[in-house]
Amino acid sequence: MLQKLRACAGFRREGDLQNALRAASDACHEAPECWQPHYAYGEIWLALNEPARAAEAFAAALRLDPANADAWINYGLARLRQGALEDAKTAMRRVLRQEPEHPVRSGQSRCVSAPLWRGRGGRGNAAARHRGRSG
Repeated sequence: MLQKLRACAGFRREGDLQNALRAASDACHEAPECWQPHYAYGEIWLALNEPARAAEAFAAALRLDPANADAWINYGLARLRQGALEDAKTAMRRVLRQEPEHPVRSGQSRCVSAPLWRGRGGRGNAAARHRGRSG
């Protein structure tokens, strides 16, 4: 699984999102019990502007790691891109309840931009906030 996730990250850095998607999918199949491949799969779907598929992938990651603040942020972002503002706000509020000092509160996080908190949308994802959680 780790090899597939590394390949996914490499393809993504190169801008090859289709191969990144395949590598993330393969990692999900290899280790369906781990949150990391589902999270990576969601990030790629977000980058491909497929928020419904991204939301499904982040939901899978959250079933495996319900305390994963970054997955909640990206799930909220995916729901926002689907037009589900209330779902997005609920996800973000959950993050702030569980991690009151999360950088998203001050808009300093690369996870999501401050306009989301004002209900105007937002761009970005939580890729930079991976913290070595285990599945």
